[in-house]
Amino acid sequence: VETRLAQIDRQGQFKDYDVVVKTLAPQRWLSWRENYPSRPEALSAMWTLVRELPAQTQTRALGAFTLVYHFEALEDKNFDIEMGYQLESGSSVSSALIGTRTATMNQLPGTEVATVVRRGWVDKNLACYSALGEWIEEHGYRFAGPGREVLLEPLIQGCEQEAVAELQIP
Repeated sequence: VETRLAQIDRQGQFKDYDVVVKTLAPQRWLSWRENYPSRPEALSAMWTLVRELPAQTQTRALGAFTLVYHFEALEDKNFDIEMGYQLESGSSVSSALIGTRTATMNQLPGTEVATVVRRGWVDKNLACYSALGEWIEEHGYRFAGPGREVLLEPLIQGCEQEAVAELQIP
């Protein structure tokens, strides 16, 4: 409700967000995709991956931690999320077993994206995605694929409010 009221107050102004349009090249990444019944289960899986994958691979082979949201509506259930690490060029990592899950090498498609940078934790995503969606519509673009979240700094459990992420909508 607070996000919607702020959206109404802005009346199409995006002063709190610098929206940048850029073209992304295809990117290899080590990831897994699952449908999580709840936000806590998705966050638990994310923290497992953040903690264990770097320990199993050459850390220098791993780039930014990335999430791809394969759902359209932000709800509190049924989260179809692909998560993992982008791979640095020359990396030979092709898979990793994390508990009962296997992260495999996949490819993020190249695409044009509208982006904003979010400082803070996922509780700020709704306002950021709302501003991005408004900007996209106001500037005559169309949605062309699932949204992405790329962590620009390593995630540290317990310091979530210091997270910096780029939210991307193709």
